[in-house]
Amino acid sequence: DQGGGGVFNDGGQVTITNATIAQNDATGSSGSGGGLFNNTGGTLMVSDSTISGDTANRAGGGVEDNAGTSTTLTDVTLSGNSAGNSPGNGGGLHISGAGHVTIDGGTVSNNTAVEGGGLWVSGVARLDVTGTSIFGNTATGTDANQGGGGIFNDGGIVTLSQATVSNNTAMGDGPGEGGGGIFNDGRLTINESRIISNNATNALGNGGGILNSDGGILTMNGGRISLNDAGRAGGGLENDGGSATLTDVELSNNFAGINGGGLHISGTGDVTFNQSRIRGNTADNEGGGLWNSGAGTLMVSQSTVSGNQATFGGGVFQDGSGGTTTISASTISGNTASGNTGMPGGGGVMSEGGTLNVTTSTISGNNSSGAGGGLLVLGGTATIASSTIANNMAGGNGGGVRVDGGTATATNTIIATNSATGSGPDISGTLNSGDYNLIGNTSGATITGTTGNNVTGVDPMLGPLTDNGGPTRTHALLTGSPAIDAGTNAGLSTDQRGVPRPQGNDFDIGAFETGMGGVEFDADDGNPGDANDGEGDEFVITYDPSTDEFVITINGVEADRVEAGSENSITINGSNDRDTITLIDTSNSDERFFLFGRGGRDTINVIQTAPDSSTTADGGADNDTINLGDPQPGSGSLNDLQGTVTVNGGSNGTGTRQLRTGEGSVSPSDPYESTSQFDEDSAITVDRGDTLNLNDDSETANTRYDVELGAGQVARNGTTLANVSNIELANLTGGSGEDDVLVMLPSGGFMGAQTVFTFDGMAGDDALKIMGSSQADSVIVQDLRTDASPRSNFEIANVECLHLAGGNGNDNLINDTGGGSASSGSSVPSLIEGGAGDDILLGGNDLDVLFGGAGVDALFGGEGDDYLFADLDKDGTQNVANQELLVGGGGDDSGVGSSDGTAGGDDIIIGVEGMPQSQQGMFFIMFPRETAAAPTAADINDLRQEALAAFAARGCDDDWSSTAGMMHNGLLPMDTNNDGEISPSDVLVIVNHLNA
Repeated sequence: DQGGGGVFNDGGQVTITNATIAQNDATGSSGSGGGLFNNTGGTLMVSDSTISGDTANRAGGGVEDNAGTSTTLTDVTLSGNSAGNSPGNGGGLHISGAGHVTIDGGTVSNNTAVEGGGLWVSGVARLDVTGTSIFGNTATGTDANQGGGGIFNDGGIVTLSQATVSNNTAMGDGPGEGGGGIFNDGRLTINESRIISNNATNALGNGGGILNSDGGILTMNGGRISLNDAGRAGGGLENDGGSATLTDVELSNNFAGINGGGLHISGTGDVTFNQSRIRGNTADNEGGGLWNSGAGTLMVSQSTVSGNQATFGGGVFQDGSGGTTTISASTISGNTASGNTGMPGGGGVMSEGGTLNVTTSTISGNNSSGAGGGLLVLGGTATIASSTIANNMAGGNGGGVRVDGGTATATNTIIATNSATGSGPDISGTLNSGDYNLIGNTSGATITGTTGNNVTGVDPMLGPLTDNGGPTRTHALLTGSPAIDAGTNAGLSTDQRGVPRPQGNDFDIGAFETGMGGVEFDADDGNPGDANDGEGDEFVITYDPSTDEFVITINGVEADRVEAGSENSITINGSNDRDTITLIDTSNSDERFFLFGRGGRDTINVIQTAPDSSTTADGGADNDTINLGDPQPGSGSLNDLQGTVTVNGGSNGTGTRQLRTGEGSVSPSDPYESTSQFDEDSAITVDRGDTLNLNDDSETANTRYDVELGAGQVARNGTTLANVSNIELANLTGGSGEDDVLVMLPSGGFMGAQTVFTFDGMAGDDALKIMGSSQADSVIVQDLRTDASPRSNFEIANVECLHLAGGNGNDNLINDTGGGSASSGSSVPSLIEGGAGDDILLGGNDLDVLFGGAGVDALFGGEGDDYLFADLDKDGTQNVANQELLVGGGGDDSGVGSSDGTAGGDDIIIGVEGMPQSQQGMFFIMFPRETAAAPTAADINDLRQEALAAFAARGCDDDWSSTAGMMHNGLLPMDTNNDGEISPSDVLVIVNHLNA
């Protein structure tokens, strides 16, 4: 009655190697360990084995580890196991009492339980996981404090190292329920791991990635929490009364249906971020990046909060009834509050009450449709010291700061170069001055307090927001800035970068302390009168190792030499002419370069940079071209860019283009007629704008590129290559290796944008993969255009594989390569996943594998031999929806849907609901395999595996791990029967398919 359906170890020592433990049951009222039960005092070691399809009535569908035991799983596949409902904990593995389990490598996938779909840990147990993928597990419980799709920690000690927790689901729908990836009520340490694409998506679900409960202590070092989704709050992390410290963590592209897209703090919880990046997150209501409760404590130190979006408090939201939020040595930039002009906003930060402290920080480039582009104070106490608030914009009042309640005090702070449609471009409302502030425009503001040393009505002369040293981006004070030596220490001994204050005769105002001076060059330095003379000028910076100097030439003539490390920065200023600026830094110096095109159609080439250097390439006005890597064909190497690079295209010149966005709808009048399958809205008109070329065509090794559209970041082989803004055309050219490009869409949805992204894979087998958001996305991928025909947001050449995933939301995902589904051209084979929502999926004219997922979907295979699955996810999860439309098109097509019929070609058909039918003019069709009889679950899974094997046979993988380590599904690409290995039977399935 205790369990152990397959193996029961009662205190002995058991070693299992290269075994399969499958389809066993522990059915008694206390039945635990459907596959394996390791009882008190036992030692169990399992390696290179599979534990799958086992069930337990009580707990531990796959494995039960009881008090005082030791269990080690090495390279084990723990898959498809389930625990019942009494209590139903630990679908894959359950630890009772003081057990200790170590999992090294392997996978934990597609297990199901009420709590802890994958793994469940008791209050005195210990679990250590290293290098394991935990994915596709489900926690079905809906009672209070239930959840943990991947892991449920009920008070134990859990350590994850180099692990991936992805695509898990918690079905809870109430307060304290959720944790799509992990539910933690104990001590949880996460080291260099990824919590990705997990879901707590029911209306009241919390903590899409992690729910840290009131007894939880979470410590995370390195790694990322990304692309998770919560129906209510805490898309990435919900901290419900617990304590969390995150250091060097990426919290990005998460979504919450109400509050806290990245983080939500409930109750008296406390969360600290150190040297972390919170970016690209979205909340439908409050706190796109971070949300702090009326009783919580939030500390953000040496971190960046950027590119987040919400209706109120795009970057950070402080709730109205209390709580404390402290932001120090950090940058809040590029966030958006999307409410209308008559509503509150707070693009960067919104504080309704409690205590807000901002010290040695930068609030820049945020936008609010309502009030307070940078900061909105509605209540409580806000204190701002030695900070810079610049370049923010409000559709209402207060471009920089809006005070509409409570008290706001600023000391030694720059508030300037902001703008507002309403009153107060820099400040609207009453600001209490602690003195030594620089305020650009006092219109609309009432300044009280100590004002004797304030500087007003002047330009602070700020450099662009860029890497000026330190862990976050800052605005440097340019030569002659009135903020230099005009401030006070405000009780602070360093600036935002950690540079000691003062550096000169006195303290500088703002977040940046000017140290050594910089040197600047323009065309007149080469030959007086050359600047703005109508002729373009050429600037080149190279390094002379014989003298340890940088050599600056202007129009071929040496203008100066600068000893490496002797100046704070080297700046090139172009003119209004068509200038060219080239940087080739072969030194090991931590130099800072500023390359400004200014006016005219300029070209900026950043060919080589040193490891500790930083470079800003800013095109300025007009349509400019910025090259990263040598632009000469066959010479480009992005590996030569070892320092950090910031790219800003600047404003645009004349010229427009037509852009296809893929937005449209299905025309039901005749689903067999290709021209009426899908009606796309007319192409939109956008600026031709600025161009960024990423030149890597000399690279011979396999290379991975990650492009985050929401955060404006490009990474290469896991290392950030560039931070990018204001670019309308981005071209990536790969080398001769097998290159993978992963594009992550903004968390708030993607329905067309100004930017066209192109990828030319050149030689090798290359893949483009686009990961959608949890909102509605519209993606159309077409061939690379070189003529005047309409462009699309994504274009490719010399690419062999295409993988699109919509995520949640109603998505349009279109493979239009080779001219699209009705063309006789040559399309790229594609795998397209709709995910949840009502999706439209269009294949090309070659092999397409389409998974509609949940929702009412329309799938069009087009020409070629296609596989269409209306209600199925790629991992095999079956959903239920009727009135779906599947059109195979030409070729030999196969599929499973909600009703059956035929559509062109010699189709293989599997039926679910019987004979063909139509309703209200809409055809509901599917493709039964030779008979209209309902298929079994095994039939459907066989066809799914056949489809993935066909995709793999074209040299394409069906997961995301080869790019950004995302959503690995544990399947070997050609493992057609999902047994964890490639065997002769797998080869036979593939050969039979190819010969069919």
